[in-house]
Amino acid sequence: MKLLSHSVGIWGARPPRAQSGAPPHRTLALGNLPDDFTIKRPDLNREARFNAPEAGALPISFAPSRFGKHSRTAFTLLEILIAMALLALVVGAIYSSWNAILKGSRVALDAAAAAQRTRIAARTVHDAFVCSCMFNASGTNNYYGFNVDGSGEDSFVSFVARLPKSFPRSGKFGDFAVRRVELSLESGKAKYKQLVMRQRPIIMDFDKDEQQFPLVLARDVSKFVIEFIDPNTGDWTQEWVQTNALPREVRITLGLGHLDQFSSKPQDVMVDVVAIPSIAVPTAWQAPQNPGRQGAPNNNGAPGGGTGPGNPNNRSGR
Repeated sequence: MKLLSHSVGIWGARPPRAQSGAPPHRTLALGNLPDDFTIKRPDLNREARFNAPEAGALPISFAPSRFGKHSRTAFTLLEILIAMALLALVVGAIYSSWNAILKGSRVALDAAAAAQRTRIAARTVHDAFVCSCMFNASGTNNYYGFNVDGSGEDSFVSFVARLPKSFPRSGKFGDFAVRRVELSLESGKAKYKQLVMRQRPIIMDFDKDEQQFPLVLARDVSKFVIEFIDPNTGDWTQEWVQTNALPREVRITLGLGHLDQFSSKPQDVMVDVVAIPSIAVPTAWQAPQNPGRQGAPNNNGAPGGGTGPGNPNNRSGR
């Protein structure tokens, strides 16, 4: 048995030419070898045992390893499991962050939409009161009555207004600009109430479509209060018994949402004060009367003297 300290090629065959950068390769021709022999590999710190080659056998050669003493060409199962666990942690963190961003975006969009609907509802109610009008009637059929019902946080109001073309659902009624408007709270599809508005021409009844499908101004309404200035005391009150007169000011309180599922208090409250610019037109002003009649307008159009509204002779400085 012979111990060789260098990498060798056996049986004296000439090795191929070493490529550029490849480790050195040495070949040693051996003559008579015993039946078995051992080649020591110092670079791998181990020995290789071989049997003597037969005649015509191909040469056997070794070359030093490029990757050092403890090199290996694959990952262990433990390393693969650790890598997979780290990858799962990274993917989970990315998903959590993305989900939080999506939830925040949805909440922000819902809040912005709710605030916009609240502003539109408050603006619609404001415009309806600003356009209110009234003509007193001498008979029992008072088409222009200002009716209020309700107490607490649930009010109902019905009045007549001369509405512009830009008012919601004006296209449905065409040239009928003078319409009766009703505002009330009704139960919606969910357990919460919604603010609805119905309209009809002053001399007509509500059609079937308007009764079944009113215009929903706001959903999830927890408070809708209409208050008026008492002409006697000057305080705010929810009662208005003078159906043939218009109030000077109207205070509208609109509460939306709930603090939580167990609370009845609104989450957002909007308060708007509307100064009604019109007054009820008396019966004596609505038709010409004979001059000199008691309570009738004189030649200038005003009852008892002066200048009445709408008179073309009413000019400043005259």
